[in-house]
Parts: sequence; structure tokens; C-alpha cells
Amino acid sequence: LIQHKNQPHLTYSTFATATDEFFSNLSSQKAAARADAAESAARERLAKIHADQARRVDGLVREQDKFRDAARLVELHADDVDRALGVINGALQSGMDWDQLEQLVTVEQGNENPIALLIHKLVLDKDEIMLALPDIDNWEDESEAPPIVIVTVNIKESAHGNARAKYAVYRASKEKERKTIEASETALKAAEAKAKQQLAEAQKRKARIQVLPQRKSYWFEKFAWFITSDN
Repeated sequence: LIQHKNQPHLTYSTFATATDEFFSNLSSQKAAARADAAESAARERLAKIHADQARRVDGLVREQDKFRDAARLVELHADDVDRALGVINGALQSGMDWDQLEQLVTVEQGNENPIALLIHKLVLDKDEIMLALPDIDNWEDESEAPPIVIVTVNIKESAHGNARAKYAVYRASKEKERKTIEASETALKAAEAKAKQQLAEAQKRKARIQVLPQRKSYWFEKFAWFITSDN
């Protein structure tokens, strides 16, 4: 070990004392690592609860915006929406089948029929049609076409009936958001209390580890050698 004689080192009276301290420190380091892992896990659980709450609320807010904007656009284009609904309902009442109606819409769109151009998709198995409505309220650059929003409407309702239904969903979503926030705050307080308890326990374990005495020596360690029962 001559090559290491100038390196920082500790001196022990015996090799046994050196190995004893080494393995005691090794055990303490492993225990400290477990305590650190428990502390980290508690913090991660708390962060995950916060993130889940924010994600749920954000999803509800996006849903609210979607239905509020859809209702606004249906009201804004109420006359055209009613005309589109009238065309679809009139064709169905005349006995035209769904395939023929699809073809009629495609032909009229090719003829640049403004009402047909509003029809994005027919979803007749659900009594719905999807309309492509220009959002002129959020039209910032008039040198370009206004943004288009796809809005689903029920063919059994008028434009204003569809708008009222969407506003009702919007209000229900607002109420759901309020209840979700209340429930989440209750759950969050309970989770924070549990996490704080786990953090405190982990920190206590770390504090105990720092003052752990050297391990207790076994009775036979005081002998340099001895004869065992099997010689």
C-alpha cells in the first residue's frame, strides 16, 4: 500500500476495529438510503395528488369552454343552423335514405351551396349532424379565413334548442367542477397530513441513524483464535 501512503487516511489500533467501523458505516449508509427513499416516495405521492387534481380540473374547464363556445356559435349562426337542420329533416321526411342524403350533400357542396358547405358530417344513427361554423368572434386576421369550429347538433331540436342544451351541459360542468374541487381539497388535506407524517417518520429514522452506536461485538470477537466444537 506504499503507493497510497500520502493519501488521506484513518489509523486504527487493529484490523478488526477498522473492519468493524467500515461495516457499521456501510449498514448506516444503507439505512439512510432507505430513509431517503421513503422520504422521496412520500414527496412524490403528494406531488402526484396535486397533479391529478390539477389535471381533473383542467379537463372540466376545457369541457366547459367547448360547450360554451358551441352554444355561442349555434346562437351566432342560428338562421343558417336552422336552414341546415331543415334541409336534413325535410329530406328524411320525404323518404330519402341515408346514403342518398349523403350523396345529395356532397353534390350540393360541389355546387358551392352555402348551407351544404356548413355540413361537416352526418351522424344520423344518433340523430345528429356535425356543422363547420366560422368563429367570427375570434377572427383576428381578416386577411385570412375565419377559424372553423366543428359543432354537433341534434336534428330533432332547433338552433336555439341546441344552444339551450349546450348551455345546460356547460352549467352542469361548472357545478361538477365545484364539487370536484371541494372533494379534491378534502382528499388533498388528508393526503398532505399522511405525507407529512411519513416525512416526519423518515426524518426521525435519518436522525436516529446519525447517532447509531457502533455495532455490539459478539463474545467470541475478543479472542484472536479458539477451538470450535468440531476442532
